[in-house]
Amino acid sequence: MDEKNTIEIIKNNTLYGSDLIKLLHYPDKKGKMVDQLNFAFDYILKNETDLDKTFIGIYNADSRPNIETLNTVSMLATKNNGRVYQQSAVFFDNFNQFKNGNNFWTEKFLKNNALLQVRWTLVHEIPRLLRQSFCTNKFNKRIFLSHCIGHGLFIRSDFLKEIKKMPYHTLTEDLFFGYILSLLREPINPIPIMESAEMPNSFSMALKQKYVWFFGPFDHFTYKKYFKSHFKNKANNFLLNWFTLQGIFPAFAWLLSGWIFLYIFIYPILSVNYNLLLWSILAFGFYAPFAYFIILCKYEFLNNLCSKQDKISTQEYLWSLIFSLPTSIIHSVPPIFSIFAKLKSKITKFEPQKPKTER
Repeated sequence: MDEKNTIEIIKNNTLYGSDLIKLLHYPDKKGKMVDQLNFAFDYILKNETDLDKTFIGIYNADSRPNIETLNTVSMLATKNNGRVYQQSAVFFDNFNQFKNGNNFWTEKFLKNNALLQVRWTLVHEIPRLLRQSFCTNKFNKRIFLSHCIGHGLFIRSDFLKEIKKMPYHTLTEDLFFGYILSLLREPINPIPIMESAEMPNSFSMALKQKYVWFFGPFDHFTYKKYFKSHFKNKANNFLLNWFTLQGIFPAFAWLLSGWIFLYIFIYPILSVNYNLLLWSILAFGFYAPFAYFIILCKYEFLNNLCSKQDKISTQEYLWSLIFSLPTSIIHSVPPIFSIFAKLKSKITKFEPQKPKTER
């Protein structure tokens, strides 16, 4: 079957040529995704009249949102008059295709890598959205930081006109945007149904993705500097420092967690204390089921939130536990290269470049 690119798919749509579909071509070959988005935003803001009734939804070409997403956003906007909504993703869309072109070990790593990302969504991302939106909607207080994602994001046009554009000064723009919204006291309302997303299909691409994603939390001092210069008097220094601290902490947790797990196992072996090794196994055995096993138990349920009906084989439960330790360790390797790239940029005055990735 011949694969079509995004433009071909749009042109083959029966509604192409009507007012319902418009195809915009970004003229600069060197622009990043955020530059393309801002180009489209400018067009919409210039040509749309009912800005307070128009939402701009952002998806990537490989996004697979729940079919009820637009109806759900419309219902939520009518109910609470929100201006920003965020849909989270379950990274299982290509879970059963990782064995294609990969050896056994790479396949299992990629599957656990997907599980690790789903864990981040369920344990960190969604609670962040709930805390931030609740405190802001209910009490109009800026207490908790939340982040946006570059897909599944819906922004009302009148709010976009207020802030003019998405920030474009860093390697990633989604956490940057969430930092700005949180400090501007704008609720980032979670959408209760999810998107089915893909993860990289190769080991090297998975590492490159982590290298890029680490800049999201790592660049919070840059976000602080940008906010102070572009949104003067919108937040005092205490709030800026508090939100920056909330944002930078996950970067240190990401960088150190894998090496801590490795140390927990290496130290008992080097010290010939095998009783302590038993405790290490039990400690990680307590962590791994919550990180991987329980998510697999809810695999079918999570896919149903994306309007998918996929199931998983029983043997994957055991393999997820076996590969959870090496996956957690490898997870902390790419951030080292991200830090070196950042230090190099301070010397050379050239910002790190985003490598070509699948996702």
